[in-house]
Amino acid sequence: MADYGYFKDIKGNKKYINDDSIYHEGKNLRDVINSKANSSNVYNKTEIDTKINANEKYTLYENTSGSTGNLVLSDSRENYDYIKVFVDFGEYVTSAETNTNKICISGFTLNEDGIYTKMVILSFNGINCTKVSNYSAVNRANEYNRYETDAHKVIKILGYK
Repeated sequence: MADYGYFKDIKGNKKYINDDSIYHEGKNLRDVINSKANSSNVYNKTEIDTKINANEKYTLYENTSGSTGNLVLSDSRENYDYIKVFVDFGEYVTSAETNTNKICISGFTLNEDGIYTKMVILSFNGINCTKVSNYSAVNRANEYNRYETDAHKVIKILGYK
């Protein structure tokens, strides 16, 4: 069992974080991270899922090799109620949906070395998609390192009317 660092509780006592730590709603850290990695980062996911399943989808951008820079969509973001963005993080592809002009797509990996966080933040204005941030971070024991990267690639953006 690996330790991933510690935090101090309200009384100043060190609380160590490891695979068996109770983190949220009675779940251990590994279960929480795995559930986050398999879910979308959205506000009101039920509403968005219902809307997406009921409506036609349109491909606004697709590139199987992926893009690490800014993108130009085939149609204006404003013409769609919701969009879904797919990002290739190398080890896996994940997606998230939004009904706003900004989106954060993130993923987590947990192994013996630590907790790895990968994140892409995009902003939309008309047909332009700007990459606001593209980074990875690793939390090993008491050490946290964050770095910008071009490794995370946007491979598809779908629009739903």
